[in-house]
Amino acid sequence: MNQKTTHILLVEDEVAHAELIRRAFDTHTGPVTLHVVSNLREARASLAATPPSLIIADLRLPDGDGVELLPADGTPLNYPVIIMTSHGHEQVAVEAMKAGALDYVVKSEDTLAQMPRIAERALREWGYITERKQTEKALRESEERFRRIFADGPLGMGVVNEDLRLMNVNATLCAMIGYSEEELLSRTIPEFLHPDDYGREAPLTKELFRGEIPSFTIEQRFLKKNGETIWGRMTASTICDADGKVLYGLAMIEDITEGKRAEEALRASQTHLAEAQRIAHLGSWNWHIADNTLTWSDELYRIFDLDPETTPITFERFLDHVYLDDRAYVMEQIQSAVDEREARPPIEYRVVRPDGTIRTVRSEGVLSLGRNGAPVRLFGTTQDITERKRLVREILEISSREQRRIGQDLHDELGQLLTGINFRVVELENDLRQKNQPETDDAAEIGELVKEAVKQTGALARGLNPVSLEAGGLKTALTTLTRSIEQIYEIPCTLTCPAPLLIEDNETATHVYRIAQEALNNAIKYSKASRLEVSLVQAEATTTLTVRDNGIGIPNLGVQNEGMGMRNMRYRASMIHGSFDVHRGEQGGTVVSCQFTTNRAG
Repeated sequence: MNQKTTHILLVEDEVAHAELIRRAFDTHTGPVTLHVVSNLREARASLAATPPSLIIADLRLPDGDGVELLPADGTPLNYPVIIMTSHGHEQVAVEAMKAGALDYVVKSEDTLAQMPRIAERALREWGYITERKQTEKALRESEERFRRIFADGPLGMGVVNEDLRLMNVNATLCAMIGYSEEELLSRTIPEFLHPDDYGREAPLTKELFRGEIPSFTIEQRFLKKNGETIWGRMTASTICDADGKVLYGLAMIEDITEGKRAEEALRASQTHLAEAQRIAHLGSWNWHIADNTLTWSDELYRIFDLDPETTPITFERFLDHVYLDDRAYVMEQIQSAVDEREARPPIEYRVVRPDGTIRTVRSEGVLSLGRNGAPVRLFGTTQDITERKRLVREILEISSREQRRIGQDLHDELGQLLTGINFRVVELENDLRQKNQPETDDAAEIGELVKEAVKQTGALARGLNPVSLEAGGLKTALTTLTRSIEQIYEIPCTLTCPAPLLIEDNETATHVYRIAQEALNNAIKYSKASRLEVSLVQAEATTTLTVRDNGIGIPNLGVQNEGMGMRNMRYRASMIHGSFDVHRGEQGGTVVSCQFTTNRAG
């Protein structure tokens, strides 16, 4: 280990003495630098430039006395000073030591040769003095801090004996329980405790004063002078002497009444939240991504019909209860949220309870990112919407049946009536023409209007019931839809639908048709497209509807800001347990897609 270099300033005007001291230090083995000056002026200049480790100064110098290097105002020295003189006078030595010199040396050939040892002794003693002063200063500062904390601290504090009898108290404790200092002294802390909490601290106090525990903390209720009850957190420790013997105890009491009230309010809020979740069939979850831990609320366990005591939830166990056909979709949505570092739209999927019952749920989550932008946790809610889906499905079925009935009535009754009227008008026109009556042209015009009414009635009937009941009805309906768009809006609109394509459920086919119809209407209204494409492709049990345009592209508004048409398409996709997506095309424009499982039993 490298030794620290000692820097010594030698103030000596006699060249011979200075040389003897220099030789002595030259033969010294320790790392020492010796700077020699001959008067006070040079010494002060050296001190200003580089403070030394030690000063060795002659008492008598050409421009004054060496003791003048010592501060006259009592300012503490940062280095020791040794005073040398050629003549030993006791009074001179006393004055030098009183002025602050650490040592006094009478010059002789022997003492000058021993100066390195004298310097070592002085530096060693100076180290002891400095260490003692620092210890004393730290002790004074510690005592002062304790006094300030005790007197002005935010905690109620009291010095107690082994019986917890108060021997000293601060103003905070007096204000906390409403007693004066005189009323508190010589009374014990247990005297102010609530009867239900009395004595709980006694065993801990005995262990504390026996030295078996360093401290203890306990929460108890205290009775104020006015009878009011407050909650306090008392921490007790000991004050020991230098040998570690316990002298007193120190009790610090924090008023936690407001915290306890907040805890009670929180418990009540949690109870209300749990009850609200039960009523709404809405559970909450929290997935910590890094350590793959998942927590559920009680209601979510009830939705899945699982017991939290016997079946602690994990991410893998959650996936096991997701309906097999929906599992890949759920995983895809979760992975997309993590990869894209943003929450996905709410998703609907089916879960299987232990008894085999299938329920439909709706999950919505929020992604939390860490400081480095990496996903930390995904948390949100899951609601059992089985009954709501059933009711909505029934309403839609009733609505669809009513639309089909109205469409059929329009076709069978109004259409037939208009057709009959048209025949009569034609007969009237022929009769008037044979009689060469001027009303012939009016009758012909009426006939054309009736024909248009028949045509519009047929179109309205088909609009109310676009998909026929046969398996290939969806393809036929989409063909009619794309052709009508080309005719009305003069925009090329193509349909790609390889045959055969089997969608046996008419309700599913109707939802798919409405999604395509809404997507095309949006493209016509907003995209400024010059080309529209519709495709319906079936691969094994999965069918994908895609509507694509070459317009300006859809803005990224987020699910919360979607319009009614977009929400309607998304909801219809959920009704057939399908996925729905809208995004910009790679070469511009907008792509709307819906993927669903075919041959599904409703």
